[in-house]
Amino acid sequence: MVGEAVRNRAVGRSAGFTLVEMLIVITVVSLVLAVGASALRTYRETAIVREAARVVASDIAVLRSEAIKHRGNVSLVATEPELSYVIRDGEGDVLRPLRTFGTESELPLHKLDIRFEGDSVTFNSRGVLVSGGTGEIDVGRADRTLRIEFNALGRHRIVEPDS
Repeated sequence: MVGEAVRNRAVGRSAGFTLVEMLIVITVVSLVLAVGASALRTYRETAIVREAARVVASDIAVLRSEAIKHRGNVSLVATEPELSYVIRDGEGDVLRPLRTFGTESELPLHKLDIRFEGDSVTFNSRGVLVSGGTGEIDVGRADRTLRIEFNALGRHRIVEPDS
């Protein structure tokens, strides 16, 4: 008799989730999605800045090789407010088209800082940095900034800037 009453009670109960169980599941899923979205956004920001730094470093190498090839000074001339630059020879002719990192580009940045007087980097016909010493270019987006450091011969490394 007791076994039959328990069986009847179990059969009469619906086989679904209670409101409390559903709220718990929705809360847990929401928390997981919030953490995941934040991590994805951080990863995306880091990937964009890292790729932009690689592009700028590659353009420094191109700049140096163009100076040697053209047997004269070749400059990377930046327009920092527009987050762009162009590579020009000593006569001012454009050797490489405008590279832009604005909001419409594939690698949108918020910061492009050529740390040279005149916002330009120049290599001479022997492939040596005209100003001598070393150079630095900062690229950044939101809270992420990387620095491209290069020596007089164009050898570079990408590092976290000192804050």
